[in-house]
Amino acid sequence: MITDTDDMYPGYQDGVSSRIQSLWLSRLLESAVPLTWEAVIVGIMAFTAVFSRLWALGARVMSHDESLHVYYSWLLATGKGFVHNPMMHGPFLFEATALINVLFGASDFTSRLIPAVLGMFIVIFIPQLLKPWLGRIGALATSVFLLISPFMLYFSRYIRHDIQVIAWTLLVIVAIFRYLENRRDRDLILLAAALALMLSTMEIAFIYLAILTGFLALRIIAQHRLRWQALRKAAEFDLLVVLTTLGAFFSSPIALIVLNPVWMRMTGAPFVDMKILDTQGISWVTGAAGVRLWGLFTVFSISAVALGLWWDCKRWLKLAGVFAAITLPLFTTFFTNPAGIGTGFIGSLGYWLSQQGVERGSQPWYYYFVVFPLYEYLPLIGGLLAGAAYLIRRKSFSSSARTFVPFLIWWAAWIFTALSLAGEKMPWLSTHIAIPFILLTGWWVGQLAEELGKSDRFRSKRWRNSLRWIALGSVGVLTILTLRTSIAVNYKNYDFATEYIDYAHGAPGVKWALADIAAIANHAGAGRDLKVAYDNEVSWPMIWYLRDYPNLAYFGEQPDRQALAAEVVIAGPKNWKKVEAFLGNSYHRFELTRLWWPLEDYKNLTWERIRNSLTDSSMRSALWDILWDRDYRRYAELTGQKLNPPADWPLAERMRIYVQRDIAVKMLSLSLGPTMLEDLPETVDAYAAVQRPIKPSQVIADVGLNSPRGLATGSDGEIYVADT
Repeated sequence: MITDTDDMYPGYQDGVSSRIQSLWLSRLLESAVPLTWEAVIVGIMAFTAVFSRLWALGARVMSHDESLHVYYSWLLATGKGFVHNPMMHGPFLFEATALINVLFGASDFTSRLIPAVLGMFIVIFIPQLLKPWLGRIGALATSVFLLISPFMLYFSRYIRHDIQVIAWTLLVIVAIFRYLENRRDRDLILLAAALALMLSTMEIAFIYLAILTGFLALRIIAQHRLRWQALRKAAEFDLLVVLTTLGAFFSSPIALIVLNPVWMRMTGAPFVDMKILDTQGISWVTGAAGVRLWGLFTVFSISAVALGLWWDCKRWLKLAGVFAAITLPLFTTFFTNPAGIGTGFIGSLGYWLSQQGVERGSQPWYYYFVVFPLYEYLPLIGGLLAGAAYLIRRKSFSSSARTFVPFLIWWAAWIFTALSLAGEKMPWLSTHIAIPFILLTGWWVGQLAEELGKSDRFRSKRWRNSLRWIALGSVGVLTILTLRTSIAVNYKNYDFATEYIDYAHGAPGVKWALADIAAIANHAGAGRDLKVAYDNEVSWPMIWYLRDYPNLAYFGEQPDRQALAAEVVIAGPKNWKKVEAFLGNSYHRFELTRLWWPLEDYKNLTWERIRNSLTDSSMRSALWDILWDRDYRRYAELTGQKLNPPADWPLAERMRIYVQRDIAVKMLSLSLGPTMLEDLPETVDAYAAVQRPIKPSQVIADVGLNSPRGLATGSDGEIYVADT
């Protein structure tokens, strides 16, 4: 007789099942996430990356550029649409941030989540994806350096395009080096998708495109010379075709660099005047210039399609489909803005080519030699030593290192050169310089550690081991110093222009004013219906911070009584006299800093200035105070400047907050209290002494008029009234 085991032994089946499940789960965990020291370190760094990118993410005041980005993202999130504008770079940032706003609401914190998440991705995943070339220890070291990098951390907490385009660029590099080793189609698909995101994010993608194609072209020629059959079969050839054909759809304005001088010599006029592309839309679409621009785009596009189909029809169409499926929806705001094809595929590169002569910020050619070492001294020193070590001992390194490290050296050299030659030089562009130097340093540290491990087994020469230990110890000291610098700039001085890591900082007074406006709204009982008037000078970032007040009144450069009939008025210096002529002494006035910039005494440097600064002990001490602790007091004494933030700072834009006196006097306290100015004297009527009453010669009785606006007497004596 067969008896069911469950009946004979109650709980037997449950016990067996539980043991089987436990065994299966333990084996799954062992195979999926082996608990090694490497996994533990990666886990700790992942936690630290998340914490460091999210901690107090919304505390810092939005800078000028940030407020533009978040405001237009918020407009899209609230159903007001978005139109791509090449002045503010690619559409990905705006559309991704708008999605976050829809899901989690709009705030300083949520609006910075996209760069924060991608910053975490760069720290946690990119070194692991590059582990075959960085090495096991090198990948871990790279994660540490990315984690603590002052520039990478700061701009992972900053709503700009740089961290995003760096993430996509690193994915492009992963795809390229994977394809060079394995030649799998899935790596080409990753390449096409990441390239599309690069070009949809920021125009520095064109510099990266030139760096990548230049390296691959040199590599393929070095390996195969000019033997066509060998070139045609090389993996580098496939990559060059994909990069050039897909990149060509956005690159047609580059032809103007050659065409304009030639056309000028032939006809006396440029083929297309670059000034035409200095626009935020597609006003160039009409006329001869528009025809020529679209003609160039057509030529580039047809050439790209022809080359791609000749290379491999089926594969290229698949890759082009992936590329178009990303770029077309993003630039047309999911097909609601057809003009985005023009502003994106032609205007992106065209606008920024036209801007090179503008030189925003007017920074000197040596700008990055000044700003970059202030923060990224670890990767700068480590990267230079790594490059030197590779060039001296390149034959002793693995084949993967002999492929990857030359590329990093090429990348570091060209990105530094390109950004130094570019017209616009800004601190956030230093993130692009930091990445290849960090990768070089991480690889080098990994090599040092691995060589020390091997030397213990094979008894390498002692002096070599001593040098390796000294090098690693020096990196350790620089790592600790970098961590100190990064904490100071990201969590201590983040709102102050004493740091050189940002430009056009939002000053802390902005949030002080916002807190008081909210308190006034609650005290007055108006809530969000409080009327706040503001001018053109304070629009950014105030338009973002006051977005939830529906009774905003914008008066631009021309204030009037209707606009200024508000409980709170905010104005910039150019409009103070105009505003105060209306408000008189019925408002309390508060003055504080809205935006400020780092000190720019490094401009117009000469060898004599440098020598004098280094030989003068007092100036050396003052410069050391700035370098070590961003303390400007001694420097202020020597130069006669007022450097006492937030009260005094020479490179700053001020704003005044006007609060109705009858509201302000009832408030127990205001954050703006210390910034209060003397009230204006009471307005005196200069004609009061000579006034005399006049009796009307005639009074017209109420005849049911609505709102009379004009009066005239006809030739027949009748009185005519113009009524609304």
